[in-house]
Amino acid sequence: MGENKSIIGFLRENLSNNPIIKVEVDFSGATWEVKESFKAFCGDTYEERINIARNAFINGFNKNSRDLSLSDRYGNERFFILVKVNNLSRRVSIMRLPPRIKLEVEGSLFVVDNRTHMAAKTMNFDLMGEEDLAPADRLAKTFDLLARKFLRS
Repeated sequence: MGENKSIIGFLRENLSNNPIIKVEVDFSGATWEVKESFKAFCGDTYEERINIARNAFINGFNKNSRDLSLSDRYGNERFFILVKVNNLSRRVSIMRLPPRIKLEVEGSLFVVDNRTHMAAKTMNFDLMGEEDLAPADRLAKTFDLLARKFLRS
């Protein structure tokens, strides 16, 4: 099943008839700065932040892919993508004014075979996003960057 192929090469080879892939972004076990649950840290903005991350990942992928596309609503019957977020951390550099604030995100991305419910391909990530002072924009930029990194995998 294309063991030596890149993840994107594997998907292109196996999804030529229906190149739309459903994606799920899972923050359920994610922590904030390894100290507390991300859900507790976000409070009332938790669902909003999940939507921001998912939409930024989908949009970042779709605007940079020429032949595959992601959707959070539907996809081909063979595979779906699960982005499992383990930890998020804020990184601040005080060497500049105003300070540079980035978001680091750690986790794994799985291409899951719907027939077996097993991961056909896996990519672990530890990614430092782009700087932004606004937390929502920082989150969006980080997941857009993650999508672009996934496209190069």
